[in-house]
Amino acid sequence: MIAGDREAAGDEPEPSITSLLTGIVADIQVLMQQEIALATRELREEFGSALASALGTAAAGIVIALGLGLLGVGLALALPGALEWPPWAGFVAIGAALSIVGLAVLRPRLRRTALETTL
Repeated sequence: MIAGDREAAGDEPEPSITSLLTGIVADIQVLMQQEIALATRELREEFGSALASALGTAAAGIVIALGLGLLGVGLALALPGALEWPPWAGFVAIGAALSIVGLAVLRPRLRRTALETTL
């Protein structure tokens, strides 16, 4: 079929290259806007999930810290009675034990930090 035959048959003429490129650019703009909107929505959802997880972890950490504190106080109060020590000695013993554990946990981290800062 020749171009003149299509026009005679009532078909619309083919669009120009300019109109095709304009359409492609418009489609790309719409697609980019949709992609940005989708990425924004996904980031908000991920941030909300991360925030909820962080708050849950923080709450659990607080509960654990309170539990360990009460356990330490209980041990400090019970130790003098079990070993016939003066009342203050239980707190000194528990404080010393916790300090040793804390230093044992902290020491490798301090070494690693010192190595990282020297490199």
